[in-house]
Amino acid sequence: RYRQGRKPDLRKTQGNVVDLASLDLLRLVDEERNLSLVARRMNVAVSTVSRRIDALEADLGLRLLDRRASGARLTPE
Repeated sequence: RYRQGRKPDLRKTQGNVVDLASLDLLRLVDEERNLSLVARRMNVAVSTVSRRIDALEADLGLRLLDRRASGARLTPE
């Protein structure tokens, strides 16, 4: 868990560079299995979480999450 005041700013983009904040966000989605819970935990909008995961997938050229109504899970890739 993050200490108070030390959360990464997920609203900033890094272009085509995969940053640690995006990877940590992916780890949290895997842990929580729910984008809304991750957004609440990180104090950002759900759309921010979704956009960051989309950008990470685009940068890597891989589909990283299987998103369903029942939750999000990492893909085998």
